[in-house]
Amino acid sequence: MWIELLSLIFLVGAGGGGSDQVTLDELQAILAGMESAIQDVQVEYDWYLDPPMTLDDIAGTGHLRAVSRSHESFATARPFSERQLTSTTVDLEDEYGQGFTAKDRLSFNGTVVKTLRSNKAGLEGTISKNTGMLRSWPLSPMGFTILRDYPSLLSEEMAKNPNGFKIEKGIRQVNGFNAISLALMLPDGAVYKRIYLSVDHGYAPVRFAYIQPKSGELNWAVEVQSLEEVSKGIWFPMKGNIPDSNNVYEARTVQLNRGLPEEYFNIEFPLGTKVVDHIADRQYVVDPEEAHFGRLVLAIVLPLVIAGALLVALGKRLRRKRRLSQT
Repeated sequence: MWIELLSLIFLVGAGGGGSDQVTLDELQAILAGMESAIQDVQVEYDWYLDPPMTLDDIAGTGHLRAVSRSHESFATARPFSERQLTSTTVDLEDEYGQGFTAKDRLSFNGTVVKTLRSNKAGLEGTISKNTGMLRSWPLSPMGFTILRDYPSLLSEEMAKNPNGFKIEKGIRQVNGFNAISLALMLPDGAVYKRIYLSVDHGYAPVRFAYIQPKSGELNWAVEVQSLEEVSKGIWFPMKGNIPDSNNVYEARTVQLNRGLPEEYFNIEFPLGTKVVDHIADRQYVVDPEEAHFGRLVLAIVLPLVIAGALLVALGKRLRRKRRLSQT
């Protein structure tokens, strides 16, 4: 599928030609290939506010502010809505200037959500089915890709409702990229969204613009400042921002299609973690002594079980030999 996509991009002149070189059908096929090309992804990145919050911003609110970039990781695999592993490390400060480092991890395997937090209180974990705790997809690295609206797929919407889309005439400069504009329209023809796609980068998106249909004015946007070819023909956003909320995303490493298994999306709680299990309705501490005792029992019992099984097998073999010798 991806080889066919690369051929199609070449044929329609993705190297910087005019928008008349790609039809809506061709673009739909290119975007479908782009969407299906990512089977799993792991991104190490920073997320921060620019400009950052100040102590004056949180004075009297009881809120915290980040005094460092939030160093984060995000991993997911198909089906994306059922696989997530994230981590966050950030230095925080309260309104009185008292600071600490917060470390959070979260895993979701399609059934169970686990969280692990390291703070002044020590290690705290939870087990639940509360998917509301997952990282917001639009506020993850995936929110800057063609899969921004997952599980809705742009290519499928184009195939189902081609009259709701049009490629606007001309090439324009968007964040330093040569881009075409794909307009999404209401039944009356009013544009409510524009997606700008770089013709030099396999039609990877470089801006999502949300439009006020009646006035045509821009409500807000998601911007991509940098793309990197992380696999043959696959361009991934390395830096972007959401100007309306001052959020900035900046990737350090991106790894695609490593074949991440289901068990990868599961946190193992370290020894000493205080765990609240909302599913089993119990609380416990991952006890070093209990863990040591369990390993000790396993080390003693397992050899005995194996030896017993061998003795049983040997006994059966001897009895069989006796019966054969008596016949």
